Amino acid sequence: MMVSTKFRTILTMSLIKQLWLSIFLLMVLAFSCSFIIGTISGKKYLEAQLQTKNIDNATSLALSMSQLPKEPVNIDLLISAQFDSGHYQLIRLSDPNGRVIIERKSDSSKPKVPQWFTKLIALNVQPGYAQVLDGWSQYGQLRLESDTRFAYEELWHGSRKLLLMSLIVGMISAFVGSLVLRSIMRPLKDVVNQAEAIGERRFITIKEPKTLEFKVLVRAMNRLSNRIRKMLEDESQRLERLRIEANYDQTSGLLNRSNFISTVNGHASNDEIFSGGVLVIAQLANLAEINQKLGHNETDSLIKRLGLALEGLCKDNQRLIAGRITGADFAVFSQEKTDGYSLASQIKGLLHKA
Repeated sequence: MMVSTKFRTILTMSLIKQLWLSIFLLMVLAFSCSFIIGTISGKKYLEAQLQTKNIDNATSLALSMSQLPKEPVNIDLLISAQFDSGHYQLIRLSDPNGRVIIERKSDSSKPKVPQWFTKLIALNVQPGYAQVLDGWSQYGQLRLESDTRFAYEELWHGSRKLLLMSLIVGMISAFVGSLVLRSIMRPLKDVVNQAEAIGERRFITIKEPKTLEFKVLVRAMNRLSNRIRKMLEDESQRLERLRIEANYDQTSGLLNRSNFISTVNGHASNDEIFSGGVLVIAQLANLAEINQKLGHNETDSLIKRLGLALEGLCKDNQRLIAGRITGADFAVFSQEKTDGYSLASQIKGLLHKA
């Protein structure tokens, strides 16, 4: 159950964290294998070297002893000289019956390495044996063992150097990996920003990356952004047309009846800012006769000119609102108290001019 929970936690991580975790595990595995292989190789090499040394030195020392008179003093001097000239744990000369004739044994201290390391990397070095002859008969058997303390220390220092180099390479690899991941993940970040921009009604396109998978994704997102932008633009235009059709007269361009009355009621019902106003209504007399005489298109042009005149008046005075309340009736509402006669005269003059 605990393993399943941890697995779910890993799956819910972000992609960048999963990639980092994968890279970290691969690096740990690679460096662990490299460290183990390097340490084992060093151990095997030192064992082989010590084994060869034991055999060669035992053979050489036995040959030298075989050529000397078998005086105890001469043999003792030769073994002592050999023992003092190299790093040996034990040099022992025994007679054919196994009794010890001469023995030199090192009482050196333990290697300056952690005890767990010596137990983990235990060196298996066989002693070197050689026969010492006296003429054609056997004088004795020589046993030689090299001191492994220096081998352990060398192996320990080598392992530490290897570990240090692995850490340095790991840090460099992590730095390079972060740059590579940042470069690889940049298109994904751009896609996320693009998606957020679409949600904010900002439609941007991003450059297509070289990575094939991200290139396909970015291309699809760019197409989606352009498609949504066009769709919203079309929808906005449609809504704007509907708004104009619902609130404005199609011929004159002024507010239609319902919108004009609603706007006037809204201002008039606000007691805090409205204290009085003026409503002027102008009628285009004999509209039916004008339409019959001029034709539909010319009549619409006339109404359009009248609407533009009233619209220009409202632009010059922001307190005025103009609308077409019937086919022949136009209305102008002032949101503040003003001289009604002067306003009506001004409107009449504009309409006559139009």
